[in-house]
Amino acid sequence: MMGIQQWVRRDSDSSDLSRYFEDNGISDSPLLVITTVLNGEEETLLKNMLRAIDLESAKVQRIMILEPEHLSQHQFQKYLVDLIGSSSVQAVLQLGGDAINHPLVESTFHPSHLLQHSGDKRHAWKVLKQVKQKING
Repeated sequence: MMGIQQWVRRDSDSSDLSRYFEDNGISDSPLLVITTVLNGEEETLLKNMLRAIDLESAKVQRIMILEPEHLSQHQFQKYLVDLIGSSSVQAVLQLGGDAINHPLVESTFHPSHLLQHSGDKRHAWKVLKQVKQKING
């Protein structure tokens, strides 16, 4: 907030980082979506995006970042990479924020950005096709 970096204690247990996100509890999905909390219009766009690659939003695992600035923190990104590594997902779709460095992660614009900049939907569609390819093998 206001350009002030939030500090995380170095000696803190990484499980403390789980307070910065919510998980919808679906663990058997081939896809994990990482995004911030979405409003109604953004949620509708995400559902349509997933439907375009033959996935039902209600059956997709999702991690909702509660404070977007945490996506740029190295320690939080490492925590997410560890979560991805311990999951059985075949692909990860990250919407917005600094891209997480993991081979399963495909990153594109946040739905709020796509609603304001329709020209960027082409990039999002390209990424969605890559996600579908990872899932289908």
